[in-house]
Amino acid sequence: MPGPPAMDPESAAMMKKLVAKGALGAGVLRTDDIQGDYRTLKDRGVEFLQEPRERPYGTEALFRDDSGNWFSFTRRARATSPWSGTGADGPARLPAARYFAAGGSIG
Repeated sequence: MPGPPAMDPESAAMMKKLVAKGALGAGVLRTDDIQGDYRTLKDRGVEFLQEPRERPYGTEALFRDDSGNWFSFTRRARATSPWSGTGADGPARLPAARYFAAGGSIG
């Protein structure tokens, strides 16, 4: 069940004015199906500045809203190894005991 609004009415009104002016800056939206969602949004008239491209952190497409605010539309990368990379829920981490048991060293 959703909680109360994140902003009081006065702050929400100010935020709406900033968004309408194009002064929001950048935003990030996450998706699990970037190719499918990209096609759906493009078919609905969203103008993308960049098609989905592979990046070290995942696959990203860029678009602007009708007020000029731009957004990163991203599918986060999956870790290919517990030793490096970023997983769907943040940086991959390996407990120290497993790291050292596997032959890891400090220096």
